[in-house]
Amino acid sequence: MSSLTLSPASHSPLISATPSWDARRLFAWSRQAMGYSALVVAVAVALAYPLAHRLSLPAQIVAHLAIPVAAGVFKLGYVARLAAQEALARVA
Repeated sequence: MSSLTLSPASHSPLISATPSWDARRLFAWSRQAMGYSALVVAVAVALAYPLAHRLSLPAQIVAHLAIPVAAGVFKLGYVARLAAQEALARVA
């Protein structure tokens, strides 16, 4: 029967002070992702609802599908922005 023991001296820390990725680039990318996805949501809502009578059915379907996809990209951008902010705060 083996026992599972972890000694802190033998393992590297799980959270390091400096991330292995570039937090500034991630922060810039996440802000762009949030901005572009918000723009896509606004355009898709305008096309899907008030301008729907001017669009074909396939175009309306694409406009409706673009709304949750762009919202998902916005959420991913927000989470990436939070991670980048935390990493930048740790370094400073």
